Amino acid sequence: MALSPAQRFHARKLAQKAAASAAAAPAGARELRGAPASEYELLRARLGVDLRRLKTIQATDRKIEAKREMIAAYLPWVEGVIDAGKLMPRGKAEPDDIVIHMMIWALDLQDYAVAFPIVEHVLAHDLPLPERFSRTAPALIVEEIADAALKRLGQGEDADIEPLLLVEDLTADHDMHDEIRAKLLKAIGLQIVRDTEKLEPGADGPAGGRRAGVETALRYLRLAYGHSHTAGVKKDIDRLEREARKLAAEAATPPA
Repeated sequence: MALSPAQRFHARKLAQKAAASAAAAPAGARELRGAPASEYELLRARLGVDLRRLKTIQATDRKIEAKREMIAAYLPWVEGVIDAGKLMPRGKAEPDDIVIHMMIWALDLQDYAVAFPIVEHVLAHDLPLPERFSRTAPALIVEEIADAALKRLGQGEDADIEPLLLVEDLTADHDMHDEIRAKLLKAIGLQIVRDTEKLEPGADGPAGGRRAGVETALRYLRLAYGHSHTAGVKKDIDRLEREARKLAAEAATPPA
């Protein structure tokens, strides 16, 4: 059931109050009381019910649709926690199961307008994932976004490059397995290839637009290969290197 505007406002304010109280308490001594505690525990109970419901759904597309319907009930709380987190020093916010799960759901839904404010909060405060996850939060974020992009690219469709570039920037200083980082760099490189192929040969000077695109794509794909020789980019690199040499030769040839 959708929340009314008043209910959304109330939940958001309670979340702000809860997050601020947790930040003011000694490390690891979070103890919510009053209305914030009641709201949080109600949401945790609801989340438990929703997670159990999701386990009964086998089809991936039906799980995604169920999450799309469920997520709205939790977003006011998440927004309130994020609002409070912006006023805290980095690393000060307390872990919050609801926030973490909604980040994961938003990434599953590829709803990056919802996901990225949560991602920024999680990374800024170095929040952990639940114990059942074997990856760190930065690794999960990168891999989910990269895998979604690579799937689209593999189907011959464009991936949205903005989330890829944004997550590259946000996670640049975070440690993760080389194979995961390589997926992100590969996705960026391959999408730049697709964008470059749409340019006219003389887009901004003698082959300038295409040359710049090819060189940028090569940089990302070489970085991907440097992180993992099994990233599956070697043939793309070889092809782009041939194209780069051809474009450079064309640019060096004076017009007739």
